[in-house]
Amino acid sequence: MAEDSTLYMLGIKKVQTENIPSILFDSIKQQKWLLVMDDADHFSYRAPLNDGAAKTSGAFNLVNPLGSFQLSGKGINCGVWDDGLVKDHIEFGNRILSKEGNDFESHATHVTGTILAAGVNPLARGMAPQASAFTYYFNNDISEMSVAANNDKPLLFSNHSYGAVTGWSLRNGTWTWFGDPEISIDEDYRHGFYGQRTKNIDALAYLSPYYTIVWAAGNDRFDTGSGTQPADCNRGTGYDCIISDAVGKNIITVGAVQKVANYTSPASVVMSHFSSWGPTDDGRIKPDLVAAGMDVFSTNANGTNGYEFSTGTSMATPGVTGSLILLQELYAKLNAGKFMKAATLKALAIHTAKEAGPKPGPDYQFGWGLIDVKAGADFLIAENYIDKLLVEERLLNNANYELTIQPQVNKKISITLSWTDPEGTPVSASLDPLDRMLVNDLDVRLIDEDGLITLPWSLNPSVPQAQAIQADNSRDNVEKIELSNPLNKSYKILVRHKGELRHGHQDFSLVVSYESQGTNSKTFYWIGNTGNWQDASNWSFASSGSAANQLPTGNDVIIIDELSLNKEDTIRLTDNASVGQIKWLCNKKTFLDLKSNTLAISKALTLASDSAKVIGAGILSFSTSQQGVIHFTDSDLNDTDLSFQSGNWSVDGFFKAGHVEINNGSHQWAMLKSDITSLTAANTTTLDISNVELTISEALSLASTITFKADNAILLISDNDVQLSLGSNNFNGEIRITGGNILLSGEGRITQLTCTSSLTTNGSPEFETLHLLDGAQWTLADGTEQQLHTLAVNTTTLLPCLIKSEGGATINFVEHKILCVDNLNVSNVSATGLGIINVGTSGQIENAANWLTLPCEQVLFADFEANFACVNGLTSFTDTSLGNPNTWEWTFSDPLNNTRDSNMQNPILSFESVGSVSIGLTVTKDQQSHTFSRTIAINDNPLPENDILLSPSGSLISLLMTNNYHWYLNREIIENAFARELTDNQQPGLYEVLISNGTCNRLSSPYLVSAINEDSPSSHLYPNPANEYFSFKTEALLPQTAYLYNNLGLLLKSVDITMPVLVKDLPNGLYFVKVVHTTGSITLEKLIISHQ
Repeated sequence: MAEDSTLYMLGIKKVQTENIPSILFDSIKQQKWLLVMDDADHFSYRAPLNDGAAKTSGAFNLVNPLGSFQLSGKGINCGVWDDGLVKDHIEFGNRILSKEGNDFESHATHVTGTILAAGVNPLARGMAPQASAFTYYFNNDISEMSVAANNDKPLLFSNHSYGAVTGWSLRNGTWTWFGDPEISIDEDYRHGFYGQRTKNIDALAYLSPYYTIVWAAGNDRFDTGSGTQPADCNRGTGYDCIISDAVGKNIITVGAVQKVANYTSPASVVMSHFSSWGPTDDGRIKPDLVAAGMDVFSTNANGTNGYEFSTGTSMATPGVTGSLILLQELYAKLNAGKFMKAATLKALAIHTAKEAGPKPGPDYQFGWGLIDVKAGADFLIAENYIDKLLVEERLLNNANYELTIQPQVNKKISITLSWTDPEGTPVSASLDPLDRMLVNDLDVRLIDEDGLITLPWSLNPSVPQAQAIQADNSRDNVEKIELSNPLNKSYKILVRHKGELRHGHQDFSLVVSYESQGTNSKTFYWIGNTGNWQDASNWSFASSGSAANQLPTGNDVIIIDELSLNKEDTIRLTDNASVGQIKWLCNKKTFLDLKSNTLAISKALTLASDSAKVIGAGILSFSTSQQGVIHFTDSDLNDTDLSFQSGNWSVDGFFKAGHVEINNGSHQWAMLKSDITSLTAANTTTLDISNVELTISEALSLASTITFKADNAILLISDNDVQLSLGSNNFNGEIRITGGNILLSGEGRITQLTCTSSLTTNGSPEFETLHLLDGAQWTLADGTEQQLHTLAVNTTTLLPCLIKSEGGATINFVEHKILCVDNLNVSNVSATGLGIINVGTSGQIENAANWLTLPCEQVLFADFEANFACVNGLTSFTDTSLGNPNTWEWTFSDPLNNTRDSNMQNPILSFESVGSVSIGLTVTKDQQSHTFSRTIAINDNPLPENDILLSPSGSLISLLMTNNYHWYLNREIIENAFARELTDNQQPGLYEVLISNGTCNRLSSPYLVSAINEDSPSSHLYPNPANEYFSFKTEALLPQTAYLYNNLGLLLKSVDITMPVLVKDLPNGLYFVKVVHTTGSITLEKLIISHQ
């Protein structure tokens, strides 16, 4: 019996009131369709997109165990969201790290196998056969993706071979239409529509810049339907049917093509009969890439060793996901474990894709072409920082990025720009809205020296079948320029933006390839197994290729891959040599023997495996005119010396080497650990070793002329005699001495030094913290003064620490604080400065002044705090002294040179002018006394002047309204008087109210309450409430002054009480009238203004 399509057309939006099943079952495809809410109040069925997976062209070359790359995806985790549980399988081992779902599903199992099947059956080997996966049921995908992308080990990839059931769908052999007739009776508006779900996916990607999300484009192009509505894909033209899940800007959307046995031209790539085509509603290019999705062989859920052939974009998508995993693995191998951003990986995949489709450039059928990860891997290998460039940069508002190139004539230039764009703003559900979802519109241009501009590819969504042209692209967050025939000119690559950038910046990725005119760089592969570097027959222009019979020179790239060497093979230098780059990718235990020669490198060195060893007591010399890069991977260089002569170099990864000499340039070390014999930095070098753990066995010498940074660095020294010469440089990390005899000189500041052996200091270094452990000995050179903030001693009475000097020295304790230590002996070293140092009863003091030997709790230490240091307020001084003093002597010298004294513990003073106040506090107890002096600043007071008014009821009231009040009588605080009004004011004396804003306080003008009650003349306001004016009725014979205030205590105006006062322009409300009588007394009356 045919399905009632009206049920789905009308009921999808009314799922809460209509009897719509939450799960539909397709008995032919053996699939469950789940009802979910995708956008605001709109429900749809989510289903796998026809079963299957794809094997992307080129991936075999990267995982081939007999090939030059031998990648596997090991160590990289991928998320797989799909329609159910992934079945345990002989192809997976223990690499499925989590599972979610109720039933085992062949679709989910097939997809997962396409990504990572081990190859027990070689025909079913996945793209990344040693990768691991977290698998999830797809009903709660976005929230789970958000968590997985931001945990301790965030996901780099996720695969999504499913989407909303849109338009026509064939279930149980019957066509059913799933569109929304309230929006369109002809098309499902969700095809190409950027909705709230799409926005959420883009937002997630924007906040997770290394997370690559791969989504199937959909299989709607063959959905003709039953005829009651037009066929899908723009009435059967094939365009505009990308499923709504897959239209995001920041994901990779994958279409399906037939398998390509041998690519010879774009015509080799044949489109499948079902794969959905773009454009999106706002005209963006989708799909991004295509891959083989027809008859893909992979795992299924029929037992632990089942396999099947499947077809669909669901099958093409995991082929792309697994293949991109390999590119990330290779990039990390070449870059000391660092990964590409998702935008960079997308740019690289698009840049190296094979041309597909009937016309040059991108189109809405094949996107940017057929994925080719072998070409992507070749690009990463060939990257030379000259004419093969991978750039990650940030563009600021109103800024440009520029790169000048000098290409060879008629040799193609290719430039790909990609960026992860902030999420767009969806419009209301409608059919094919043209509102553009691009937020930050970046542009790439290629401009020759005469100003001729080459524009990127662009498509016209109004004519989707039209060929791409070179024009401004204001829709896509990917742009690509291709110039096949450059002239003999210099060219400038320009990246800029239109309008204002959201968040004030936009990160972008740029992939550039061309043939440089100036460098003539070649790529050489070692093919000689064990042999001599200077033997030209050992080099080839291809991996395992024929002999080049040439030697590499200063600009060339050297590749040592898996086919270059056997285990224990050695490449020997028989003379000095120079190259541009070395990329040692071989994972076998192999050797580079320098034989006391120098190997000069001008661009980059990558030792991608810890199995590569450098021996032979030679020198690796680094010089460049631009930026050089060194990537180590637990690299043992043995006694090889490193010499940096010029240029800017970044160094990352762990390495062990001999002497390191840095003579010029700027150097950034980003490795976690380094173990070297010595480090010397001279001239005007800039050296940053922040966060590095550096072990030195002989010497560290830093000239005072260099710029040095060592934030959070750790310098380790053990067992040997080491000389540390810091010059005037600061070391904002920790120097950790666990053995040996250390001589430290310099005048810089050291954040922390920890010593368990012998330390001798010369010059006048400054220590923030010096930590002596387990019998450590600190010797100060004769006549020196060391600056010390904190001294800590951790040892026992059996193994006391020692601070000494032969001829006498001084430690200046810089900070005002008390330092109590135990088990410390001091000889010939005096203490001075603001601090008190006490060695307790266990310490022995010999010929050393100002060291105390008391129990710590008995040491007297003067200290205080000052609060509310503002003019015309009450500045409080709080005693915080230690040792329980019993007398206090304060002296104050204010900005007017007035001197005041106090013997109170916590005095309170008022200052009448801004400036510095010198304060001295001497505390005493028994026979001890200690004095502390410091200067504080008395600041301007932002609080306005305040008065106290007498209300008609006889209470006192603060004129100003604020949040904090303290009432005083004769400068003594009145208990529990913290309100604006003081009713308990019968006691004669001088009343003041203190208001505060937390930083300053301010005293009001004093109000005198006399012992004899002298009534003030009575006043009366009428009419009250007042409308246009009010007048005074008073018994006073002499003139009086009056002021009008609002309810907040702000003065509005002074008034003449001899005539009516106009108030018709004032708003309704409560006001105060302050009357100053001729006797000097003040009264306050309330006035109500009410305009009828």
